[in-house]
Amino acid sequence: MIKLLTGAEMAELDRAASEEYGLAGVVLMSHAGVAVAHAARDMLGDGASHVCVVCGKGNNGGDGFVAARWLQRFGIVPEVFLVGARDEVQGDAKVNLELLERTGGSVEVLVDEADFVLLAGSLRRCALVVDALLGTGLAGAPRQTVGTAIRLINQAKRPVLAVDVPSGLNSDSGELYDPHVRADRTVTFAAWKRGLVLYPGAQAAGQVELADIGLPSALIEALDRAPELVEAADVATLLPPRGPEWHKGTAGRVLLVAGSRSLSGAALLAARAAARGGAGLVTLASTESVLAALRVGTPEIMTLTLPEDEAGAMAVGAFEKMEAALAAAQAVAIGPGLGTGEGAQHLFAQVVRGCQKPLVIDADGLNLLAQTPEVVEGLTIPLLLTPHPGEAARLLKADVKRVEADRLGAAAALSRRFSAITVLKGAHTVIAPPLGRAVINPTGGPAMASGGMGDALTGLLAALLAQGLAPADAAVAGVWLHGRAAELAAGGSDAGLLAGDLIAALPAARAELRR
Repeated sequence: MIKLLTGAEMAELDRAASEEYGLAGVVLMSHAGVAVAHAARDMLGDGASHVCVVCGKGNNGGDGFVAARWLQRFGIVPEVFLVGARDEVQGDAKVNLELLERTGGSVEVLVDEADFVLLAGSLRRCALVVDALLGTGLAGAPRQTVGTAIRLINQAKRPVLAVDVPSGLNSDSGELYDPHVRADRTVTFAAWKRGLVLYPGAQAAGQVELADIGLPSALIEALDRAPELVEAADVATLLPPRGPEWHKGTAGRVLLVAGSRSLSGAALLAARAAARGGAGLVTLASTESVLAALRVGTPEIMTLTLPEDEAGAMAVGAFEKMEAALAAAQAVAIGPGLGTGEGAQHLFAQVVRGCQKPLVIDADGLNLLAQTPEVVEGLTIPLLLTPHPGEAARLLKADVKRVEADRLGAAAALSRRFSAITVLKGAHTVIAPPLGRAVINPTGGPAMASGGMGDALTGLLAALLAQGLAPADAAVAGVWLHGRAAELAAGGSDAGLLAGDLIAALPAARAELRR
């Protein structure tokens, strides 16, 4: 997994590298600038040679000065601009500014708004822009001349390579200030920054690559509380190998409690995902109006008929019909399409209190939990909650905007509140355990913006739990496979994907990991 650091953590790493290892900052800056220069040369390809390097007064600008010097060595023509007064450039950045000039480079200083006509002209001529204006220390919207430079970069509509993070991006939260650079590619140093993964910042970063600038690996490894980004290799190690002797009884038994007449699709999708996710036996406990459709479309799934009221929802007394199935299951999921009426309320509370196996709560199950949070108090079974931001806000009694502004914090708060593993869905889903580090999933895409995707995830998580994965591992593997299956099924499109398409692609996503 890839560790995701804050700006403060990166500053502490720089300090420790200097004080504990004697590694000078100017050396790290040199390595960073070289990495940027190589990335710029790669983006230019053959033929084009004119690069506009826009630098700020701090260390980010220093990286840009180093990159410009190396671009000269590659035979590429860099036009370098310093946004701000020259005498405000200090430390390692000043060393590299002066070195650039001593080796034949020239730097245009932009202080007044009138100076920016020079930058505008260079941006019209160049084949690539290097954004070295602002780094990880930004805590508010870029102001005055820096904001002017960012607006000119965006207006030029040239390919942009960002240094460490795009200027105008909060490297901790992923918040995008006005204005901010929209990069095509970002070279980040030593470790990924959280804001490059969290949306909306991830959208502004473009393709992100990590450059090793020589920070001692022990310093990064010591940050044992930092959240991490999942990689395919991590997921491959989590999936249990299935030998030729496996049969339906050893591949796991899932019980899904879901559905009502008006919300039958949610239950059907969750059940199909559990089956496609590798569970040997899947039982859907639901009303007859739901199960009738299941028997026609997916006869492989077993059914358990629960009493329903006149509206087609769960009736009071349904739990007594499913106690044996609950005892036999190796993983249970409840919520998709269940409704929140009186019968559903009774059934939800009885299933939660009576379950002795890992339990996934989603959709209406989360809404019922928000109404009666005391139902999970004292539970000793593994609990997985899978809210979208709206459901998370209801559970936390907070505003959706606050949840979206701090997805890591919201997921952690839910996990502590309910002693559960939280899967906070959305672009780059956050997975947070009650204790330990959070994990961010990179798979998926905009084609997943259609109904039923969350129901599919619920069934898949239950299937992985039933196959013996530890709850935290099931959450990581399930979310990754869910997103990767969507990518495969979408085939590069950003629209038109159905949850059924994703479910059908789950075996292919799993096979890809095996290869």
